[in-house]
Amino acid sequence: MRVLHLVPSLAPHDAIGTHTRLLHEALLAAGIDSEIVADEALDGAQATPFAALRRRRLDAATVVWYQASTTSPMAAWVRTQVRARRLLTYHNVTPWQYQEQTNVEVARALWRARGELTHLAPAVHLASTVSRFNARDLRRLGVDEVRILPPLIELGEPAEPAPARPSGSRWIFVGRLVPHKRQDRLIAALAIYRRTIDPSATLALVGKATEPSWRARLVDLAAAIGVEAAVEFIGDVDESGLRAEWREASVYVSASDHEGFGFPLIEAMSAGVPVVALARGAVAETIGRAGLLVTDEAPRALAEAVALVEHDTEVRSALSAEAARRRAALDPARVGPLYRALAWEAAG
Repeated sequence: MRVLHLVPSLAPHDAIGTHTRLLHEALLAAGIDSEIVADEALDGAQATPFAALRRRRLDAATVVWYQASTTSPMAAWVRTQVRARRLLTYHNVTPWQYQEQTNVEVARALWRARGELTHLAPAVHLASTVSRFNARDLRRLGVDEVRILPPLIELGEPAEPAPARPSGSRWIFVGRLVPHKRQDRLIAALAIYRRTIDPSATLALVGKATEPSWRARLVDLAAAIGVEAAVEFIGDVDESGLRAEWREASVYVSASDHEGFGFPLIEAMSAGVPVVALARGAVAETIGRAGLLVTDEAPRALAEAVALVEHDTEVRSALSAEAARRRAALDPARVGPLYRALAWEAAG
C-alpha cells in the first residue's frame, strides 16, 4: 500500500498541517509508504508539489487521502483517480453565510468548497472526521461511510495548572478574528465581569485579523462599552509567543458559533488553563467534562461562568483533573494506530 496525503494548503504548525505530519509519521513507522502532497506549502513546510503529482498515473495499490478544509483543484483531481482508493478526512468547511456580510470573496470560496465536496462525495470510498458534528455535516454533503476518530495533536509536556485569579482575571481566546468566532460576545461579557466582579480583568484576543472589518467592529465595540483599555488584540503569534500568552492567562473563554472541533480548547487544557465555552458546534464533544460548558449565549452567563472558575477552587481542581484525562486520551501514541487501521480499511 502507498498513501498520498493531499493537502490544499500546508502550514507546518496549524491544526491540519500538524495532523497530516503526525499521520504521515505514524504510517512510516508502521512500514507504510507515505508521501505528503500540497498545492501550496507555507512557512517552509515540506511536501511534493501538487503539479508534479498530476503527471503521475496512480494504481489500485495507492490510497489517495484528501485532507478537506477549503476550495481546491485537488478535489476534482481526486474524483478522476478511478483506479486508486479514495479516502477523505474532513476538517470542516465553515458555512459561507458567516462571511457574507464581511468578506464576499471568502464567502464564495467557502460556497465553492462545499460544492466541490458534494461532487467528490460519490467517489469517496471511506471518510473520517473528528466529531459527530462534522460527521453530520459530511453526510449532508453526501458521504455515507464516515468514521469518527480523534485528531492527531502535538501538545508537548503538560503544564502546571494556572492559579485562579479572583482579582486581575486574565481571559484568553485563540482564533482568527472572524465573525463566527464571536469575539464580540467575549468583549461584552468582559464588560459585565469588570463592572460586577473584577474591575481589573482583561481579555487577550490571540489570532490573525483575517477580516479587517470585523476587527474594526470589535475595536469600536470595546470603546463603546468602556473596555478598550482592557481588551488586547495580540494578533498572530509564533509558538513561543503563544506559550507566553498561555502563561499569562487564568481562564480560556470561547463564545464561538461554529467549531468543527476547537483545537485551542485542547491547547488551553494542556497549558493548564481552565476552559469556559459556549456549547456550540463540536465544543461539547471536544472538551467533554474537562471544561465548563455554557448553553446561554448571553454575555452575563459567560461572565458568571468565568466567576465560578476563578472563585471556586473545587470546580477549578475538578476541571484540571478532567483536562489531564482528556489530554491523555489524545496522545498521538494512542490515536496513530486508529488512523493506520483506517488506511488499511480504505485500501480494501
